[in-house]
Amino acid sequence: MQRFVAEFFGTFFLVLAIGLTGNAVATGLFVVALVYITGRISGAHFNPAVTIAFWASRGMHLRLVGQYLISQFTGAFLGAVAIFYLSGSAYQAIPSPLSTPIQYTLVELGLTIILAMVYLTLFLSKEFRHNRIYGMVIGMTYAGLLVLGEPVSGSIFNPALATGTSIIDYFDFGNSWMYLPVYLITPCIGGIIAGYLFNYFERNSS
Repeated sequence: MQRFVAEFFGTFFLVLAIGLTGNAVATGLFVVALVYITGRISGAHFNPAVTIAFWASRGMHLRLVGQYLISQFTGAFLGAVAIFYLSGSAYQAIPSPLSTPIQYTLVELGLTIILAMVYLTLFLSKEFRHNRIYGMVIGMTYAGLLVLGEPVSGSIFNPALATGTSIIDYFDFGNSWMYLPVYLITPCIGGIIAGYLFNYFERNSS
């Protein structure tokens, strides 16, 4: 139960930070804190794509995946509710109007693969498994990916974030739900690719 509470807690505050600040550096620093608080308990995924990557790499049992996802989607939804309550408007998970569907889909896919592989490398590889800098690395990676993807895809790469915020935005008469299929499916595919890539690299480096 502690794992699922930690995932709910972390996802809630991650979504809240993204929705309230819109600042990549501030969000990245906040992620550092969240990862150190919950990393030893749940692995600090806060993202269904990361959880799927752990499953695809055989680093997580299937029976835990569904429970992680429920915690993450619930935390994201309530985080989106909190954003609306605190700011008076819904957060919109949308790409840049200047980017094409292919462009923002590829960016979301690539960013998810990088984020998931950072997690897998830090938590599962022999060289980094017992390191103490994992929180800093994940937080800085998150900040960098937010900056990189913002001009094209909006830097979502999190199905829970996209789903929770799209539901609230829909009831606020927004249209971000139109992009939900891309933000829901693409990161999950990226997580699967990351899991298989990690196993491929690990197998060939041993």
